[in-house]
Amino acid sequence: IYQCDWSSDVCSSDLRESKLPSTAKPGNAGSFFKNPILKKPEFVKFHKQFPDIPYYKTDLEDVKISAAKLIESIGMKGINYGKTGTYKNHSLIIINNENANGSEIYEFSKMIKSKVYNKFNIFLEEEVNIV
Repeated sequence: IYQCDWSSDVCSSDLRESKLPSTAKPGNAGSFFKNPILKKPEFVKFHKQFPDIPYYKTDLEDVKISAAKLIESIGMKGINYGKTGTYKNHSLIIINNENANGSEIYEFSKMIKSKVYNKFNIFLEEEVNIV
């Protein structure tokens, strides 16, 4: 059983460990993409077309969409792609399976972004810093 106090954004370490791998094995940078935020008119149109994608109200005009569910909906949770892939327990985590270099990881992230955009017309933004 996992306990979270969503009002303070504090969750038990058990929940975190069940969803996120150690940053050592497999190599990863944590959550790779931000949850996209839609203005209310955009969200209404989106929600009519994709009612099963979770969302969270942020204020009167903005709605946050689950990036993880967008990625899962395009079949990219827990996949391996070359030397990289997405973590089996959380699709927002891009993992380094076999010493992938930065370019390989970045190209994989661009593929995810492209597939999400093509299906949902939503642009994913990286949460990690890309240098």
